[in-house]
Amino acid sequence: MIRVVAGVFQQQRRDATHITEYLVARRRGPAFAGCWEFPGGKQDPGDVSDQHTLRREWREELNACPTEIGRLLYEREHPVRDGGPFTLAAYEIRHLVHDGIGRAFDLDAHDMLWYAQIDEIMALSGDQVTPSLKPITSKFLPGGDALSLITAALRGVTVDIDVRRGFYDLRHGEKDVVIGYRSGSWGVSPNVADSVEVFHDAEHAAWRAIELLG
Repeated sequence: MIRVVAGVFQQQRRDATHITEYLVARRRGPAFAGCWEFPGGKQDPGDVSDQHTLRREWREELNACPTEIGRLLYEREHPVRDGGPFTLAAYEIRHLVHDGIGRAFDLDAHDMLWYAQIDEIMALSGDQVTPSLKPITSKFLPGGDALSLITAALRGVTVDIDVRRGFYDLRHGEKDVVIGYRSGSWGVSPNVADSVEVFHDAEHAAWRAIELLG
């Protein structure tokens, strides 16, 4: 099976807000042309590890070198890429050098780079994202394990984040579900004003939300 390795690089704005932004890239194609993704690529036979693949792909595609690669954030089989199933693994990139001397990125497999905020990524429509973008991004949110499962199963879900109230408003077509997370428990409701079903593990909360949204 094809194995694809992606890297997630984040930085804080150098202003008073210190907002965290994530580096995403828009694909040229042919697979998922025009969709945003965390940059990476297919593992070659000569690659000795996922980290090897990630460094090679970022050098080839972005003219950048991940010099410190951290934890595995996400690993999942997806149904289609270049005509067949593939496994995608995503790793945290803790430090990045642009060609060793801080040169600007060169674009090869992508036509645009974007330092996006997490709410901007989660609000993108299904035809704007690769299947893995939102599931990976969800890992950085409180209670995000459930969101990761939901967005992997339903690519077209958009998510509005209400940080103050601790709610995620999920929309899929004409259907709407609200998820809340607090102290290791998830609350799932068809509407914020309706009764709430409480779950104590991410998987059960996710599949109930998928059932309501599907």
